[in-house]
Amino acid sequence: MVWSFLVRLSKVVQRLLIGINSGLNAGLAPLYLAEISPVSMRGSIGTVYQLVITITILLSQVLGLKGVLGTEWGWPWLLAVTVIPAAIQCATLPLCPESPKYLLLNKGQELHAQRDYGSYVGVISLYRSCHLICGDIRNGSRFYSMVPCDR
Repeated sequence: MVWSFLVRLSKVVQRLLIGINSGLNAGLAPLYLAEISPVSMRGSIGTVYQLVITITILLSQVLGLKGVLGTEWGWPWLLAVTVIPAAIQCATLPLCPESPKYLLLNKGQELHAQRDYGSYVGVISLYRSCHLICGDIRNGSRFYSMVPCDR
């Protein structure tokens, strides 16, 4: 009886943690992509992210069909396939730089932010974006009030 209760409780906790993780990923990944993308491509990149999520849901539904991997011997393989993207994400996470906005606004590292943002969007777009942000700072924008910039 106690064992049955512990198993059910662990399932509830696991589903809770998976739900929190899914919710965070649904908001944080597009936010990061929007911060590192050029202004002219932000909407497209956000849309492509949602499209990829929808395609992966469709793919998982197709792989779960009885004719594919939805059989008794196929379910362990279907669940094991999820290790591949997780391993790729863990291997490439150290290669993902900090968001330039995070470096500029939270850490006050203006040169690092310019270097990282310049590698994404090019030099001309970099100076235009920095000019817009510094203009907002000079005009007293509360959003950029923590930035150590020449006022």
